[in-house]
Amino acid sequence: MKNKLQQQNTETFLTLRLWTVDEYYRMVETGILDSQERVELVEGQVIRMAAKGIAHVISVRPTQKLLEKLLGKQVLVWTQDPIQLNNRVVPK
Repeated sequence: MKNKLQQQNTETFLTLRLWTVDEYYRMVETGILDSQERVELVEGQVIRMAAKGIAHVISVRPTQKLLEKLLGKQVLVWTQDPIQLNNRVVPK
């Protein structure tokens, strides 16, 4: 039988189930996630998105303009749209 010290030091480790991009989109297709629900896939986890605050809204457009000015035609500056970065990341 374990003594009290051993019982206090016992830890339970849970394994997190990570989702792929295909599984994430299937959750929307099957209705597990609503297509209008404000969630994104980050490192395999479905994360609820915070509401956009005024600071966010005020900063996005000037930042986009600055990047376009500095980088010219070297890159496409894309904001506020979902993008798939790898098999476990689809930020919105």
